[in-house]
Amino acid sequence: MKRPASTVIATIIVLGLAILGVALTFGDLELSGGDQSPEWSVLGTADDRIPGLQTPWAVACDSDGTTLIVDRGRAQVIRVDRDGQTVARWGRTGSGPGEFNRPTGIAVDVNRRVYVVDGGNDRVQVFTTSGVPIAVWGHSGSGAGEFDGPYGIAIWRDTALVTDRENHRIQTFDLDGQFMNAFGRRGSDDLGLERPTGIAVDANGITYVADTGNARVRIVNPPDRHGVRIPIDDWGRSSDDDTMSPAPLGLAIARDGTVYTTDEITADVTARDPTGRVTGRWVRGTNLPDLRVPIGIGIDRTGSLIVTDRGAGRVHQISRDGSAVASWGRAYSGAGQFVGPIGVAFDHDGNVLVAEFGADRIRKLSPTGTPLADWGRRGIGPGEFDGPYGIAVDSEGRILVSDRDNSRLQWFEADGTPMSVWGGSGSGMGDFANPSGVAIAPNGRILVADTVNHRIKSIAPSGQVLAVWGHEGDAPGEFRYPRGVATDPEGRVYVADFGNNRVQVFSPDGQFIRTWGRAGDGPGDFDWPLGIAVDPPGMVLVLDTDNSRIQRFTPDGKLLEIWGRTGNEVGEFLWPDGIAVAPDGTVVVADTANGRLQVRRPGHAFTTGEMISRALWRWWNV
Repeated sequence: MKRPASTVIATIIVLGLAILGVALTFGDLELSGGDQSPEWSVLGTADDRIPGLQTPWAVACDSDGTTLIVDRGRAQVIRVDRDGQTVARWGRTGSGPGEFNRPTGIAVDVNRRVYVVDGGNDRVQVFTTSGVPIAVWGHSGSGAGEFDGPYGIAIWRDTALVTDRENHRIQTFDLDGQFMNAFGRRGSDDLGLERPTGIAVDANGITYVADTGNARVRIVNPPDRHGVRIPIDDWGRSSDDDTMSPAPLGLAIARDGTVYTTDEITADVTARDPTGRVTGRWVRGTNLPDLRVPIGIGIDRTGSLIVTDRGAGRVHQISRDGSAVASWGRAYSGAGQFVGPIGVAFDHDGNVLVAEFGADRIRKLSPTGTPLADWGRRGIGPGEFDGPYGIAVDSEGRILVSDRDNSRLQWFEADGTPMSVWGGSGSGMGDFANPSGVAIAPNGRILVADTVNHRIKSIAPSGQVLAVWGHEGDAPGEFRYPRGVATDPEGRVYVADFGNNRVQVFSPDGQFIRTWGRAGDGPGDFDWPLGIAVDPPGMVLVLDTDNSRIQRFTPDGKLLEIWGRTGNEVGEFLWPDGIAVAPDGTVVVADTANGRLQVRRPGHAFTTGEMISRALWRWWNV
């Protein structure tokens, strides 16, 4: 119903004064039955086995045979010997010298000085071999020598090259931190970059950049006498559709010119010759390490690949033929501990179900966190998994799990007994390609984010595919690697469009309704949204994963509140990847890189502003 502007204004004033008066008299308003104890509580702990890796992210190989590992979760740099034994460790969370906030890149120069990209602090820090701070470059901004979310770093001769991710460019500095030049701009044309991440330089000065947002690797000439760099080639979806990694992140170059890339979505390592021809691709197998989410990559002095695996909390040493040499870090989890929890859901008794991606199993916990049951192991048979990701419960208590790297869905009885398997790898109507988020609508329809096929599928309880929508792109109704999916009581479908940094909303049959969000770290912006859920009042909760927070919106995309920040204290997050809401409003979040769950129970205080916005939303939609 269209309301006159005068009516709207008058109602806002009266309603605001009324709620303000109540707030002044009684304090912050609460949901009935709640209290004001701390909003968040923690279930479970990370399994931090030797050498204490939590979120291994970037890696650099030193000339003495040791390996430097950036542990993003612990905000530390760890130096290990060839056996994986810790030689040195430095850093902690903060913004002072030697402190880090979401470090993401590392490199070593010929003098063995260590350069660390301190992404959350928008700077580069330089250290001695033992971790003594030497210098700091940069601060927040978009000017010369300033950064907005720097990510990767490479050293060539006397030059450091840094990927300035949110400024969509590469900046070059001398080794004392003096700005030299910048190249790149936001876009997908010949000079364009979209949120570049990894970077490597070969012996001739040719630079390879993981242009992650454009799903390609850019190749750039060495600088001319004016310091200008010209792109000379790219390997990507425009020219190499069937072989290019969808989300290249890490880059390393061997002495013979072979270029290695890691991919977070397909969980593989790819080798290419200097012309771009694929010469090897390793995912997992009998002779391969159990890659979960490979991020960083380096090459040691023996020629072995060193790969950081965020999903398993491990670092793998791999020979150049793809066979496993060694792995460092935790290998499994015990009762009350997690390795890579991702999908979460509530069963009908209020218990929490967890898809433990890093351990290939499903866990069931009581509402207070007591372990009740678990099932699953790595494999391809019924009840076995290769990266369980999304999880949902239907009206009869049956459990649906997306078995991501087996490209299928599995159904279980409430006690974990296998029932049926749907799908298989492919792009046909009944196929999947790394499915991730799953949701069950009020009418029983199953919604699946078919991630690498860039589409959403609606499936009947019988398994019949009812509707499919979407393909790769950034127009309304198109997707780039959709990850989370949720439905509201009216059956509308909400999608976390990961690669496009937005939320899209659709009718139950897939008709586009609206979208909101863009890349960034401001209110309402997203940096890799992964999970999404709808709470009992119909508000939309979005996991803004790389910003380590949850944003809560009205159904039409108006921001209501933001929960959390980067860290490992209660109410802080590190790479949260799964979210669910119980009928009573309890929220559970898979705080993935912290190796735990966090629970927010009903009864927290609502601000006056939120009460006004909630009341206006309901009144306007009467």
